[in-house]
Amino acid sequence: MRFFLTSLRLNVKKLALRRAVLVSLILLPISLSVGAIFLVDSDISPVSVTAGVYFDNENLLGTEVFNALTESVSDTPFINFVLYDNLDALIYDVRFGRIECGYVITPQIENAADAGFDGVVTLITSDRSVLSDGLNELVAAALLKVSSESIARTWLYANFDETADIGEFVASEFERYRQSDIFMTPLHIAQTGPEEDVASSLSQIAANRVMHGLIGLSIIVLFLFYIPALIDEQNSGLRISLSACGRGFAYDTSLFAAMLAVNLLIGFAGLTAMVFFSPHLLSDALTEIMALKVFAAVNALLVMLAVRLLRSKAPVQSLGLFLVLANIFFGGVLLDLYEISPELARVQQFFPLFWYIDSIMGCTS
Repeated sequence: MRFFLTSLRLNVKKLALRRAVLVSLILLPISLSVGAIFLVDSDISPVSVTAGVYFDNENLLGTEVFNALTESVSDTPFINFVLYDNLDALIYDVRFGRIECGYVITPQIENAADAGFDGVVTLITSDRSVLSDGLNELVAAALLKVSSESIARTWLYANFDETADIGEFVASEFERYRQSDIFMTPLHIAQTGPEEDVASSLSQIAANRVMHGLIGLSIIVLFLFYIPALIDEQNSGLRISLSACGRGFAYDTSLFAAMLAVNLLIGFAGLTAMVFFSPHLLSDALTEIMALKVFAAVNALLVMLAVRLLRSKAPVQSLGLFLVLANIFFGGVLLDLYEISPELARVQQFFPLFWYIDSIMGCTS
């Protein structure tokens, strides 16, 4: 027991006084305070999707469809439909990822009045387009909104006597629908009620991911400094000597406890900064503490495993930046990849950072 306590004290001192830890304790609260200013208090939507629309200037139904599109997303500033007057410019912007996708409303839209939708809209995408399926639904809804009255009138005239009463009936019914505003009007239901602002909610979700992601990344970055030093220590024969004396397990346990303590120190420094700068993004105290403890413990175990498996620090130095970038992309710092692709979502299941952020998001959403 005496050896364990002495080893724990020396290991904590060895790890906690490293320059990387001291820098993290300074930079992490600063980063979280800056994030609170630019992410939490900003009115700018965290995600913006833009699609282009092109049609002939003389195409009156095209104008109506575009107006219906812009009206349907008027309360959702993170989705934008932009009118193009040049087809080549639309194709160029889609190809180089300046816009998500493009919609060309063809002259065949005149057939929509008789429920003929073949060839009405041409979708232009590129390898960069990932959200066109959702935008397609909005375009289809706008097209139906514009043409549904004509379709209903045409069908009634074809099946009943052509009288003025049918035309008046259809016009009055659709006017009632318009007054009710039932044509695909977005309604965000939150715990506080339907008046909750969806843009604000999305902004808070994105800010929550980034803020907790910064805490997790700060702990992960310490990998790059812990592992090479511990590999050098292992290669020096220290652990072999301790194992020969029967104290190898006690030393490993003290090293794990020391790394866990330092990881928790970094994590609690980040959570303390969030208490001051963005307390509304925090979950309940028990959830925050337990999630941080599990994440810190898993990271400490991964460090121990890497030190035991690696004989050289070269792989860590070569792949360190890649590991950090992979955690940013697959760790849920920016978004849950399930929103983009189920295949990518399976990959992120292997990243402890994703589980840390997801456990917090599950209790705050």
